[in-house]
Amino acid sequence: MIGKDNCICSTTAHPSHPEKTPLLHHVTSIPTPKERRAWATAEQKAHRDQFAMEQEQKEIEIGIAENPSLDLETQKAIIMDYRELHEQFKAQGLYQCNYKAYAWESLRYGILFASFAYLLYVKWYMSSALFLGLFWVSPSHPTIQVVTDCELTVLL
Repeated sequence: MIGKDNCICSTTAHPSHPEKTPLLHHVTSIPTPKERRAWATAEQKAHRDQFAMEQEQKEIEIGIAENPSLDLETQKAIIMDYRELHEQFKAQGLYQCNYKAYAWESLRYGILFASFAYLLYVKWYMSSALFLGLFWVSPSHPTIQVVTDCELTVLL
């Protein structure tokens, strides 16, 4: 007769042997599609959060590498450079504003807009559209002129 101690096969898990413990505890059913979607969404959110934290850390490191040091000597040198630049601006008269040029530009934009509004009122739609286009393009034309004069390339 075989006793309890002589049994070769046992169905109980041995806590002293981790390799013999079952991998899945208390599996009662297969997850539903809704549960699988919730799990996938949670995993995607965790992945996005991890990616965001890694990107933030990279940006912090880049910021530290590219920006000047916060020590007192470096900051004093930066302050002195800006003060020198400020004096150069004052010496060249770059802070002097030509208010007459602003008045002229405002008058021009006002005439273009008034022409657009009047022609729209009298139902001359194509002529009205022309003046609206001139009004719209006028502020950007000096910018384009400066860019082309400076030989800069603008990608549109």
